[in-house]
Amino acid sequence: MKKRFLSVLLALVLVMSLLPAAALAADPADFGELNVMGDDTPAITAQPANVTVTAGGTATFTVTATGAETYQWQYSKNGGSTWLDSPTGKSATFSFTAKTSYNGWKYRCLVSNAAGSTTSNAATLT
Repeated sequence: MKKRFLSVLLALVLVMSLLPAAALAADPADFGELNVMGDDTPAITAQPANVTVTAGGTATFTVTATGAETYQWQYSKNGGSTWLDSPTGKSATFSFTAKTSYNGWKYRCLVSNAAGSTTSNAATLT
């Protein structure tokens, strides 16, 4: 933590040394929002793939994300117009027994942390 603080402080000193004196005297609101720590929202590095399985078989969807603290799988029965949270899809891998009625449903994952959330692409079950 102390090392990160010193790195941020050094970066601020460097930025301040590059700004003209007039900019330093300006109203900070004129420059918009400054995010010193960067964008720490989760990043999806591997999207879920389409799955083909027979009724009664196990369907498995997987997402890979950096910085994720929580996972929430969602499904859509209508091609992605509306999404519902799965009560059991709470990890990077979501497995369930496929039913014939699930054919064509789409699945995606909402990955989150304290900084925000990112939604994966949708994958289709056939």
